[in-house]
Amino acid sequence: IYFSIFFVLLLFSSFDLIKAATIPDIQLKTPETSYDSILDSYHKETYYIQSQDDDVESQPPAGNFIYNDNGQLKVAPLNLNDNRFLFTIYDNQGKYYLKNNENNLLLNHSLSYDAFSLNNNKIVWTLEDLNNGFSSYRIKYDLNYLNNKSNNIVLSNWTDVRAFNFNLIKKDVTLNIIQGNSVVTKEQMKKLIENKVGAAYFNSTAPIYSGSNMTVNQYYNKVIDTYYQSAPGLGIRPDIAVSQMLHETGYLKFGGLVKIDQFNFAGISATGSPITEQTSNLRGADPNKVKLVVGENAARFSSIETGVQGHLEHLLAYATNTQAVDSNGDGVLEINGKTMADPRFTLVAASNRGTAVIIEALNGKWAVPGLVYGQMILKILNEANSININNNVLIPYELQSGIYSIKSMYSTKKLDVWGGSTNNNFNIIQNDYNGNNNQIWNIEKLYDGSYRIVNIKSGKALVNSNDIVLQSYWQDIDAFKWTFYTDYYGYVIIASKSNPDKYMNLASLSTDSLIPIFLKTTFTEPTAKFAIDSDTYKLNQV
Repeated sequence: IYFSIFFVLLLFSSFDLIKAATIPDIQLKTPETSYDSILDSYHKETYYIQSQDDDVESQPPAGNFIYNDNGQLKVAPLNLNDNRFLFTIYDNQGKYYLKNNENNLLLNHSLSYDAFSLNNNKIVWTLEDLNNGFSSYRIKYDLNYLNNKSNNIVLSNWTDVRAFNFNLIKKDVTLNIIQGNSVVTKEQMKKLIENKVGAAYFNSTAPIYSGSNMTVNQYYNKVIDTYYQSAPGLGIRPDIAVSQMLHETGYLKFGGLVKIDQFNFAGISATGSPITEQTSNLRGADPNKVKLVVGENAARFSSIETGVQGHLEHLLAYATNTQAVDSNGDGVLEINGKTMADPRFTLVAASNRGTAVIIEALNGKWAVPGLVYGQMILKILNEANSININNNVLIPYELQSGIYSIKSMYSTKKLDVWGGSTNNNFNIIQNDYNGNNNQIWNIEKLYDGSYRIVNIKSGKALVNSNDIVLQSYWQDIDAFKWTFYTDYYGYVIIASKSNPDKYMNLASLSTDSLIPIFLKTTFTEPTAKFAIDSDTYKLNQV
């Protein structure tokens, strides 16, 4: 019996020893499957990483981007459809992990890739902020830094050259893309300019420069309107082009080497040296649109329209592979069916053609060194985009009955009767001020709150005749009655009571005399904006 009890106790003791020896302590190690959730608990952001320069600083920097090439880091023009260019950066209280979005692995100090592990210090990096306000950094561990050496990323000791500097650009590049539809409206752009140059200057009726027949306000409106009209035909976003123009021209106040009367909105041919006989070659540009004048510091365009065209074509050269062709064999090149205005279109290197998919990709290309050139343009675009304009709201405007002239704020010309006629059914037009009573109006408030507008010379009242504004004998019906409003900017908008959704407009976007006044459904266009002047003009005797 004692032997049996001893044998049983021995058996159980042996079983416990075997159990202790064969079953591991699973609490000693965290399962690998939990690492992803730990990594995702850190603050993260996905970026494109742009190199500011390579190690050959004597050459213009390319403004290109890091990508993962089969486990090696290289630098090339950005491809937005290629995940190899995307890196997610995780921030664990100042310790950074860089994950490539193609292989979902973390960059290590050997410039290869590892899975995440809490105990692997070889995947931990430090970001040194360059404090330029544009998310520029050096990326390092210990004394070694990422370095762009001839478009290959290596690790080396830091020296004070741009090849060690990188710009981080967030993945969402909705605002940054050069081609496509505008995100920011022209009204937002105009308001941004007004904020920057001051409302008094922006709305000034003084000549934009000595000898010009265009006022400051006309000039600003026409330049912005021309960009928004012209850019879509080339597939370029007008808001991107306008932002670049505002950066290049100091909000159209110029002041540098390029003069305001050159209509050069992007520093085309402004190389820092005056143009010489040797550098005056137009390279296929239309000489009726642009000239390179010896002694001047940049190209001189013939008009606002051709200056805008030249700018847009130069953007097109970097953003696409569009070719200029000599279809007539006369040496003048054409782009999209129009004679070319950009004298430097053919100078854009083949290696740079089609590489600027986002505005930051112009860094080192359009401007040299231009390390954050695109970022500075994007800052302007972001500021404009933040402006809230409710330009669909009209505020009723009560006008005291009296003697007035009515001025188009777009052309600064006065409302007039065609030929100064006193007959019925003559068109109302815009015309240069001549001091005659056919440009003076008796505006009288009526019993129903609307207004009658009567020409002093003819004694006839304005009437809405099938959306054309004429003069005729007064009748107490809605077609002869008008309502005044002010818009967001304080301009006067004049609506027909017989069709309250239609507003007085110039028939076309023109500053020419004799343009008739029509009724249109828009009141946000500059052609619909008027001023009612009572103190500038005196009533003349008929």
